Amino acid sequence: MTTPPGWGLLLDRTSREPMYQQLYTQLRDLIVVRRQFAPGTRLPASRTLADELGISRNTVLLAYQRLRQDNCIDGAPGAGTVVLPPPRTPSPPPGPGRCDALSGRARAAIANGPGHLIDRSACNRPFAVGMPPLDVFPASLWGKLTANRLRKPPVRLLSGCETLGFMPLREAIAAYLGLMRGVRCRAEQVVVTRGAEHALDLVIRSLLEPGDAVWLEEPGTIEARAVATWHGQRVCPVPVDDEGLVVDAGPDARMAIVSPARQLPLGTVMSGPRRKGLLDWAQRTGSWIVELDTEAPFLSPDAAPPLQTEDAHGQVIYAGTFRNLLFPEVRAGYCVLPESLVDPISAVLWQSGSGVSSLIQHVLADFVNYQYFPRYLRRVRDVCASRREALVTALGQYGADWLTVSDDASGGSFLACVTGHPIDEQTLTDRASPASLSLHSIDRYYMGQGELSGVVLGYAAVGEAAIVPAVQRLMNVLR
Repeated sequence: MTTPPGWGLLLDRTSREPMYQQLYTQLRDLIVVRRQFAPGTRLPASRTLADELGISRNTVLLAYQRLRQDNCIDGAPGAGTVVLPPPRTPSPPPGPGRCDALSGRARAAIANGPGHLIDRSACNRPFAVGMPPLDVFPASLWGKLTANRLRKPPVRLLSGCETLGFMPLREAIAAYLGLMRGVRCRAEQVVVTRGAEHALDLVIRSLLEPGDAVWLEEPGTIEARAVATWHGQRVCPVPVDDEGLVVDAGPDARMAIVSPARQLPLGTVMSGPRRKGLLDWAQRTGSWIVELDTEAPFLSPDAAPPLQTEDAHGQVIYAGTFRNLLFPEVRAGYCVLPESLVDPISAVLWQSGSGVSSLIQHVLADFVNYQYFPRYLRRVRDVCASRREALVTALGQYGADWLTVSDDASGGSFLACVTGHPIDEQTLTDRASPASLSLHSIDRYYMGQGELSGVVLGYAAVGEAAIVPAVQRLMNVLR
C-alpha cells in the first residue's frame, strides 16, 4: 500500500485493478464527488506525484489523461494541470404543458415514456442496463465485412431490401434463434425490425385498435409502456411475483406483453404453470401474446425456453434485438410471426419500411453466417457470466448490509438488488452522475406505487477490473 501525505490516496500494488485506474478513480472522487479541490487548483506535476507515490510517471499520465477526457482537469504535460469547474447541469426539457400544439398522443408519450429522461452519456458508465460487452465485440471483423460489401455493392444493396427484410439475413436469424433458443420458425416468418420496440410498435399497429386493453408486467419495461401508450392502448399493469406474471389478476385484454425467460427489472423466470395459464388464456380469449426475449444472448444453455416453442395455436409473437449483443447503433432486431400474420403485417410494414439500412442488413447477414459467430456467442455468454459472478461477490463484500441480490441460475445481463431503504429515482440519478455511474431504481419500472425498493445493475459492459471500484462508489451513493 502507498499513500502520499495529505491526499488520502491509497494504491494497492497487489490488486488486479491497474494502478492508473486506481489513481484515476480516487482523484476523480476527490475532484467531482467530495469537491476537495476548488476550480483552478493546480495539481502536482506528473513527475512530482509519481515520486510521492513511488510509481511510474506513465501511470500518473494515464490517470490524468482519463481525467481530462472526463473534463475534470485541463492542461497538458509540461504546462501545468488545473481542476475545472464541475459540469453545469443541463436545464430540463420543456414539459407537455408548455406547447399547446402537441397532440394528446404526444402528451401521453412524454408522460409515460423514457424519452428525454434518458441521459445518453450515462450509457457508457458502469451499471447501464441494456449495454452489450463492447470490449469483446470483433470490430475489425465487422469493418472487414462492411468493406467487402462496399467494394462491389450489388444493386439490391444500393436500392434497398425486401419489405420484411433481406432474405439471407432472415434465414440467418431463423438459424441463429433455432441454435441459441430453440425457436421454431421458417425464414419467411422472420421480420427484420429496428429493434424489439419497433417490432412491438409494428404488432400493435397491425393488431389493435386505440382503446384496446393490453397487459404489461408490473413492474416491467418502460419501452413497452411507452409504445402501448403512444398508440392509445388501455394499459393494464398485471403484477409479477416469484413465478412471473399473475395471469389470474389480469382483466380482459386483447394482448399481453411479457418476458417469460427473464423479466426486467426483477429477473423473474415465469414458472411452468404460469406459462401454461398464459397460453390457455390466449387461446380461450383469442388474444395475442408478444414475447420480448431481449436477454436471449446472455441466458445459460439450460435457461427456460421461449414461450413461442410451446405455442400450438399461432398466438405468440416472438421479438428480440441485436442491440445488446453487438453494439447499440446497429439498430437492428427481429420478430417471428405466426404464419397467419405474415401477409397482413407485410402489408402494414410496406407503408413504413423496416427502417434498417440495407448495408446494415447485408453486413449483419454476413456476420451471423460467419464461422466465428458461434464462438462469439459463447464468448459473450462466458464473459457476462464471469462479470456476474464478480459483481455478486463484490456486492456481498461491500453491500451485504444494504442490498439483497435477486440472483438466479438463468444468466442474463443485469441484477436486481432489493433493499429495505427507500430509494428515490431522481435522487439516485442525480447522485450517480458525479460518481460516474448509471443507476436506476426498481421503482422506475412501476406504473403505480412500487412495492419493492432497490436498484437495477447492468453488468455486461463493465470490465471485471472496474467492478469492485464501481460497487464501492455505488454504496457511497446509496448510503
